[in-house]
Amino acid sequence: MVVMVFPLAWKGFQKRSLGGVFASAFMVGPNFTLEDTNKILLRPDQADDSFVIGDPVRIVLFGPHFAATLLYQNSPLEDLKLASYSIRLTQFFRGDLANKQIRVTKERYGSVPRAYVVDLEDKAITPDVQRAMIKSTPPQVVREIEGADHMVQFSKPQEFANNLIEIAESFELFGQGGRP
Repeated sequence: MVVMVFPLAWKGFQKRSLGGVFASAFMVGPNFTLEDTNKILLRPDQADDSFVIGDPVRIVLFGPHFAATLLYQNSPLEDLKLASYSIRLTQFFRGDLANKQIRVTKERYGSVPRAYVVDLEDKAITPDVQRAMIKSTPPQVVREIEGADHMVQFSKPQEFANNLIEIAESFELFGQGGRP
């Protein structure tokens, strides 16, 4: 789960990280915890999904209807088809274990520049939720992509690539003492 990878990587390789880009992703911070993401992720209305609830670990298998209607609704059909071949269990931590897995402190938070790309047609992590995370844990750079679903790299690849280039350039400026 990428939400867990960034903070752990930054903790160990802070001086080697130019920055991090979140696109339709949970951006944890001192004011938005991993446990908060679990509250948003509950989707019992999706009948083709298998939720294997455990405590403190929850295992989820997203089904084809969930993928087609909430993740890939604007993406090419071939990308949805390819994704269906690589469906795997996803693990989410709950409660105290979630907070122990990713501990973000106010003292070190923000030591690596962050950018957030809001995908304006994401139905899995809605733009309202994305903006709430941005408000509670503000990144240095915010971009929006019109028509992008949850899988922005498939639904709007050129726009996403252009934004990544601009963000990388702003991170280089930020690293030299400038402001993105």
